[in-house]
Amino acid sequence: MQNVGFLYSIIPCLKEIYGTDENRLKNAAIRHFDFFNTHPYIANTIIALTLVLEDEKTVNEETKSQQIKSLKLHLGGPLAAIGDTFFWSRLRPLCGLLAAGYVFLQYETLNQVQCDTSCHFLVPLAFIFLYNTPHIFFRFFGFWLGLKYKTDVVKIITNVRLQKISEIIRIVGIFICIFVLVAYIITSEKYRVAGALVFLTSFILIKKNVSVISIFWGLIVGCVGIGFLM
Repeated sequence: MQNVGFLYSIIPCLKEIYGTDENRLKNAAIRHFDFFNTHPYIANTIIALTLVLEDEKTVNEETKSQQIKSLKLHLGGPLAAIGDTFFWSRLRPLCGLLAAGYVFLQYETLNQVQCDTSCHFLVPLAFIFLYNTPHIFFRFFGFWLGLKYKTDVVKIITNVRLQKISEIIRIVGIFICIFVLVAYIITSEKYRVAGALVFLTSFILIKKNVSVISIFWGLIVGCVGIGFLM
């Protein structure tokens, strides 16, 4: 799947490592045509580890080939799962919520004409900045980790506890939805007192360890019910 892109990324380094030895360069290129698939934002870490192994001078070609194949096979899947959960299932929706929530609130504080002319440009720019900054940083940082710590980089990534951070981001995203909903109600003079009560009630329930998801869905059901009654 990603084998051709992987080889294209490292071919300049392979040429630097093997120099004029075309036979070894050819063998190195062929072994990277095997199946490879991982999350694109974490692939740089595996690229760095692969280049470290390729540059080993004391290992024969057959052993080196087996080591590299084993590395790519055993790291690709687990790192893909971490990347999918953290970047695509958690970080991307959170950035979208932040950008859209800001415009949602701005629409109430500005008149419609002002919001239509300014917010249309602000939403994609805000999302692009919020989402791309951490993942571009991780691309470079992951490559540096792979070069510096070699195979110990797996322990380092595990110790970061991205799964726990992902769960925190999920809860923060739900809380942002609650905040935007409450803030929207508060900005409306007609429902300002009701919005304040909803926010206070939500805060008390969270302090009493009530699930944030339960509060969120309760607010949704309550708003829909009130909408039908009014």
